[in-house]
Amino acid sequence: MKRLLAIILASLMLLTMLTGCSSDEEKDEIKGAQIQAFITTLPESLDPAAVYTSADTVRVMGLIYEGLTTIDKNGKLENALAKEWEYEIDERDNLLKLDISLADSRWSDGIIVDADDFIYAWSRILLPENNNSNAALLYPILNAKKVKEGLCSVNDLGVYAINDKTMQIVFEPSYAGAEHSKKEIKANVEAFMRRLSSPALVPLREDVVSTGADWSVPGGASYVTNGPFKIKAWHTGELTFERSVYYRCVSDGENTAEDKIVKPYRIITSYSEGKSVDEHLERYNNKESFYLNLSSANKETTSSFKKNKIETYDLASTHTLLLDNTHELFANEKVRQALSLALDRNAIANSLSVTMKGATGLIPYGVEGSKKGKEFRKESDNLISTSADMAKAKQLIAESGMSGKFIAIEYSNARANDEIIAKACQAAWSELGFKVSITSRPQKYINNKVLGIYPMNQNNEALNAASVVTFDYQSTTYDAMSMLLPFSAKFGGNFIDVTTGPSQEDVVYNHHVSGFYDEQYDELCEKFVNADNTADRTAAYKQAEKYLIEKMPVIPVVFNAAGFVSQELSNTDTDFYGRFCFTDLNQKNFEKYLPKVD
Repeated sequence: MKRLLAIILASLMLLTMLTGCSSDEEKDEIKGAQIQAFITTLPESLDPAAVYTSADTVRVMGLIYEGLTTIDKNGKLENALAKEWEYEIDERDNLLKLDISLADSRWSDGIIVDADDFIYAWSRILLPENNNSNAALLYPILNAKKVKEGLCSVNDLGVYAINDKTMQIVFEPSYAGAEHSKKEIKANVEAFMRRLSSPALVPLREDVVSTGADWSVPGGASYVTNGPFKIKAWHTGELTFERSVYYRCVSDGENTAEDKIVKPYRIITSYSEGKSVDEHLERYNNKESFYLNLSSANKETTSSFKKNKIETYDLASTHTLLLDNTHELFANEKVRQALSLALDRNAIANSLSVTMKGATGLIPYGVEGSKKGKEFRKESDNLISTSADMAKAKQLIAESGMSGKFIAIEYSNARANDEIIAKACQAAWSELGFKVSITSRPQKYINNKVLGIYPMNQNNEALNAASVVTFDYQSTTYDAMSMLLPFSAKFGGNFIDVTTGPSQEDVVYNHHVSGFYDEQYDELCEKFVNADNTADRTAAYKQAEKYLIEKMPVIPVVFNAAGFVSQELSNTDTDFYGRFCFTDLNQKNFEKYLPKVD
């Protein structure tokens, strides 16, 4: 019914303009600052369900999507589309129930954002046939895990639309048993609301997604979004975000100044100069561009600025090497450990363009620990040495008997950092006696390997080379959960074969793309997935990370940081995930930078 209504409304809007929240598609008027900026490399996909494959893609998500809550860069939980919420234990069934009232807002085509949009997006993540490591984020919800495992219908999921503006979440019994105090229940609810800040849990429109259109360039121009900006242009020559006049629009008849909520009119990256930040440096120096995201810049570009001119901050992201653990070479634990030991992470970090740190574990800085305001990384042991131990690495390779094999490293051609890391690995692993090749690939190709759409050994099968891909592994939760889950066969959200039988014992878990299958690791993940308090969750996170580093199915290299320079701009804000928060972005004397009209 909603899909039919959406189609009817969309058709009517082509014939008439809303009085207050009106469309500006008929003529391309200039209605505010048009800020030329290099904010990201050209995205390959803007599917919220796949955001963990690229830190840069996550950063633009805050411009075009809005979820129920958000977490600011200081770790404070803030309301977004969740206007207010309340919870109680229903005496009829003794289940904890959370009612969330939605703030007034509309999609970029004018249709109201309602509770069904969240229910659809979350149900999509939980479908057994989908690969999505964010599925377990929803497991506190009644029947969510059973839906993912094909043991019950998505209609049994404990999320309901009470009305268009109110959704109810029913939790699993473990969230509100008699053993929980009121204080513990309150903490559980707040923890869940913090989880709902995830970039993966934003709403989606079923009538849009069900068309089956591609999420990637140039198809993205057809998508509706619910954030402060809409996609005005998205193709190989330009990426333009334009103020959405429907964002936080209350009613059809309300006459509100268009820049009351979202200040800039457009944020534009023209790729005619090139698709990397390094090729945009001249435009910035000529004051033709006013913001440069330096996260993907080369050393020469960043060195052209004085250090005090570059603003840097840690990202909840770790640059990693994903290994094909199904290959005989990487199936050997000693080989995996040796490859990690051979890397001088301090040297690699120092060679990169932005101030980054050698990875001492998988969980990056910024991720929350046992208490709000406490960082997991600072509370945890350093699990990896940031200096190389080539002697120990060579000893392990000798014990493995695997020297002389072929390794094929593939890296994104969109970022200078990826090439630097790939070359460092090539040098170190060649010293261990391996034959190592490196090949640049489009970011979409890398994403498809990470997501399991392409097999890991694609293009490397002829040489029987063991495949490695480099990628920025992005946290999609405020805590450590999303960083650890993808390497669990049981909780990684992978495709599940529902044809084998109806019972729990018959569930067939398909392995993560890394091919790492370890029952002990699954048990450790089960501890934090089912934990009902922060202390137990954090303790389980630490155990799981330590075990994962011992087994090393994925090799952390550096903790990512972001850097940028700007001129004539203020309020260049970000949130915990590094997403741009540009609703208040201000360009000084913007009129003098507007294009001249003939």
